[in-house]
Amino acid sequence: MKKVFMLFVMILFITLGLGACGKKEKNPNDAIDYLKGLRSYSCDVNVHIKNSRQESEITCKQFYDKNYGHRLDINEDRILLYKKNDIIVSDLNNSMKYTLDKEFDSVYKLSFIEEYVGLLYTDEDIESSFKKIEDREYQLIQLNIPGNNRNISKAVMYVDLEDNYPDKIVIYDIKGNEVLNFIYKNFMANVKISKETFE
Repeated sequence: MKKVFMLFVMILFITLGLGACGKKEKNPNDAIDYLKGLRSYSCDVNVHIKNSRQESEITCKQFYDKNYGHRLDINEDRILLYKKNDIIVSDLNNSMKYTLDKEFDSVYKLSFIEEYVGLLYTDEDIESSFKKIEDREYQLIQLNIPGNNRNISKAVMYVDLEDNYPDKIVIYDIKGNEVLNFIYKNFMANVKISKETFE
């Protein structure tokens, strides 16, 4: 009887050991390397702005190409083309076109994944963790946003580990209050986007 019990215990340990070996360790660099390698993408973005006075939500469509830049369609009202230091704005309601300095935009530019890819190269205090939310595995990448804006201090990017696509970015002020979040849907990575989209 003692031999049967010992045999049972050995089989149990071997089974548990093999099970543990079969679990793949999550590499925090996989998602980061994937995001760094994005050449282009298109997606829908819900922009949620919170402050002490009000909350607002704006629906946008976003395009990015490494060669041509960024484009943001805001509702059906405006198209913003980001070119080096300028933003070319097409006001569709009034059939007007004008140019703004890129520094004028402190909100919408933060919705572009490329803003954070740049920080992945320069931020020395990147924190990364893994979290399961509603049966999906996410990597949370926390980055410091440079500058002196106390209302925009830190970003946390939620990357869905199934395909390494960004699911959400939450922006916090210096006190840790959520002030912005961007929710991404229909994310299409490394797709061909015509040059005309950015003109």
